Amino acid sequence: MISRYDLQVGYSCNNNCVHCFNRDRVESLNRGSCPLDKTFKEISEIFAEGRRLGMEEIVLTGGEPTIRPDFFKLLELAAFTFKKVRLQTNARIFSSQDFARKTLEISPGLHFLIPFHHTNSGCFDSITRVRGSHSQTLQGIKNLLTFGAKDVCLKRVLLKQNYADSENFVRLAKDLGANRLDFTFVEGGGNARINWFKLAPRYFEIESYIKRALELANRLGIPVSCYDIPFCFLQGYERHVSETYNYVMPYLRHEFPKRIAGEKEDIITALVLARRKKAEQCKGCRFFKVCVGVWKEYLDSYGASEFKPVLGEPVDSLKRLNAAVGAFN
Repeated sequence: MISRYDLQVGYSCNNNCVHCFNRDRVESLNRGSCPLDKTFKEISEIFAEGRRLGMEEIVLTGGEPTIRPDFFKLLELAAFTFKKVRLQTNARIFSSQDFARKTLEISPGLHFLIPFHHTNSGCFDSITRVRGSHSQTLQGIKNLLTFGAKDVCLKRVLLKQNYADSENFVRLAKDLGANRLDFTFVEGGGNARINWFKLAPRYFEIESYIKRALELANRLGIPVSCYDIPFCFLQGYERHVSETYNYVMPYLRHEFPKRIAGEKEDIITALVLARRKKAEQCKGCRFFKVCVGVWKEYLDSYGASEFKPVLGEPVDSLKRLNAAVGAFN
């Protein structure tokens, strides 16, 4: 049964990130003089459909959902309709204590996913291209945790500008009291496609930094996942490959997650496999059948010479996948 919707409520945002994936869609809507954001009526109809279908979880994404004038009204409806509500946000608006407090009064169990681009304020602001965004985001996280947020996941989109900061990111997350961490390789679309060679690191460049960060997170007891980093660059840390749990295992169990972004999409087909590729030599890797590959833009730009098959018994079933990755921390 489909149990979760990922709902893009719109594209308006108070950041202007150098790697933003939404640039193409924003420009397309602007050219057509179309609104950037869904109306409350449109969203409420989607919620009603989700409830009718038995959905238990909604993920609110943007753009930046919190800058909508109707955000509190939207959150109230989401909390009423679904058992679990997740919010993807840059958290800047939560630097206001009143806003943070009211949000958690409306939805005490709200789950937060917050990008945190760099521990250095200047580097952070150069990525968002908004002066002061680092201090606002940092204060926003502190306020949410002060007012009782139960689940705060900090996300790091890996760029040339920040991958060497990965261990500092883990330490900061521990100091703040974040519940979880996520490392995500930059997607090859929007602003990132335009500035690809300035932004996208090579996997072999980030490998040692990410492994050290994972080792530190494990020692500190912080659950951490890695998205868009293939098994071959996480040997010894395979349990952290998030696609295993978010996509591959549900797929093997015949569960097909959907999201709504103007149309219904099968995540596995439309959002995962269709936008990724594997190198020819990957056919000899034991994880070939359970690896989703890497962004097409990556292989098209950098080639495949760095990809080395992981040798061993093929992982071709749910049982073997569980055995290969071990327990997810």
